[in-house]
Amino acid sequence: MIAKVASLEKVSKTYGKDNLIVKALDSVSLDIFEEDYLAVMGASGSGKSTAMNILGCLDRPSNGQYKLNGNAIENLSDNELASLRNQKLGFVFQ
Repeated sequence: MIAKVASLEKVSKTYGKDNLIVKALDSVSLDIFEEDYLAVMGASGSGKSTAMNILGCLDRPSNGQYKLNGNAIENLSDNELASLRNQKLGFVFQ
């Protein structure tokens, strides 16, 4: 059986405060399984970089949940997130 390694569940990310709120992601759900290849494509301003920053543990969702290997990342310390980035994650940038 192929294992689920990452899961976004209704993840949203907002920036700003007061009347200057920008929704970079709005309730995105995604499952990534072992051996999957993933390409993130879309128009400028569509949330690609924000989604990748969350998937790469560089940022945390404003709402929703991100699980990596079954562990919710919002429960991890900055040091634990740094260790995950060092040991488990990688990106190929354009």
